[in-house]
Amino acid sequence: YFVESNAVNLMNVAFMINCDMIGRLDSSKKELTIYSIGSSPLWNKIISKTETGGIKIIKEKDVETGSDQYNFYLKNIPNIFFFTGLHDDYHKPTDDIWKVNFKGEAMIVKYIERFFHKINSSKKFPFSRANTIW
Repeated sequence: YFVESNAVNLMNVAFMINCDMIGRLDSSKKELTIYSIGSSPLWNKIISKTETGGIKIIKEKDVETGSDQYNFYLKNIPNIFFFTGLHDDYHKPTDDIWKVNFKGEAMIVKYIERFFHKINSSKKFPFSRANTIW
């Protein structure tokens, strides 16, 4: 809805960041997948400069089509998608609060904060085409 609404001029949107499904970090693997790094040549540079804080970063150039960032991608807006993976409770009533790994989620939020601090521009990011998946 946002990208079609004309609520803001999309030429003023530098990038879109999606933090979707980051509450179930596996405590033993500690893997955070970052999708859509192919949507801008700057993402990989920023990721490489960001301290991981003990999280294993899995970089995916592809743009995942089944989540909120995809509509921004279709409008040539660079995007990035932080994701800890699907689980059996996805979109089900069994997805209860006690299943959230709060310590793991805090690690991810701190990583994302460090990631933001490495972005040293308020200008629109360069966009690049990437493969789409799902």
